[in-house]
Amino acid sequence: MDDTIYMHNRPLVYDNIKEDKDLSALLYYCPYPKYIYTNATFGHADIILQRMKLSKRFKKIYSRDNIPSMKPDINSAIALEKDILREYNDNNEYVFFDDLLVNLKTAKERKWTTIWISPLYKNKNNYPFIDYAFPDLKTALRSH
Repeated sequence: MDDTIYMHNRPLVYDNIKEDKDLSALLYYCPYPKYIYTNATFGHADIILQRMKLSKRFKKIYSRDNIPSMKPDINSAIALEKDILREYNDNNEYVFFDDLLVNLKTAKERKWTTIWISPLYKNKNNYPFIDYAFPDLKTALRSH
């Protein structure tokens, strides 16, 4: 979850980011381990999670600071999988939320379930690498 997936291109002002109890509850009741996978810096992702009071909902932040390459490079996804495999078995299923089609295409190459978060979500059928599409993150999380 990055600010782009949550805020849909609204200007980012850290002071305007507030706790989102509804999103926190949706994440809490999702029984699977959750990670942040972003091309932003760790500090950027961390401050957003702290301001939204969501830090405890995620196991780890994968960012440009701690993975060898960034999305959509397939090596970035492979590095993330290898790191997660240290804690979980090799039968992992990955569900990937993103707003950028190029990132979703790479995720589908790794056989991840892809979820497009976009105001254009109704165009999902134009992209065979998208499994699900929703207008926003909360709607996506409520759909499970």
